[in-house]
Amino acid sequence: MMYNKGPVKKLVDTHGWDIKNIAVQKAIQAGISKAVDFGIEEIFREAAKNLAGPVDNTGKMPIPRISKNLSSSLKWFKVSPEVGAVYSDGTVAIYNRAVHDGIPGTKRGPRRFLTDAVRVKRTLIKDKMEKEIISEVQKVGR
Repeated sequence: MMYNKGPVKKLVDTHGWDIKNIAVQKAIQAGISKAVDFGIEEIFREAAKNLAGPVDNTGKMPIPRISKNLSSSLKWFKVSPEVGAVYSDGTVAIYNRAVHDGIPGTKRGPRRFLTDAVRVKRTLIKDKMEKEIISEVQKVGR
């Protein structure tokens, strides 16, 4: 004896969509990785520019280059494809934090060579990220 279980349901093949979704996710990751590389370079260059001042200590930007230790302390690394860091190595220039954040009670205020570099380059990096992501996704096609 046969039982009627209702109307026959059609199965939808989503295999093509799944493949496309994976390809788009990889494209987005590739675009982000390229933009992070670009961002690291731009922030590093801008911070180095902030540390390339005259020998005279003006108390302003760019910060005077007296011993070159502070500029030599700039380093970068990539934590993951989506995360990078530019920093001043305190083992190379132990006074890096005092210059960047200032010393309370002294006439020299903070000279934020890293923070200013990020502020100056932020829009450029965001625009580059958007461009790279769109470019990589377009390579996947429709």
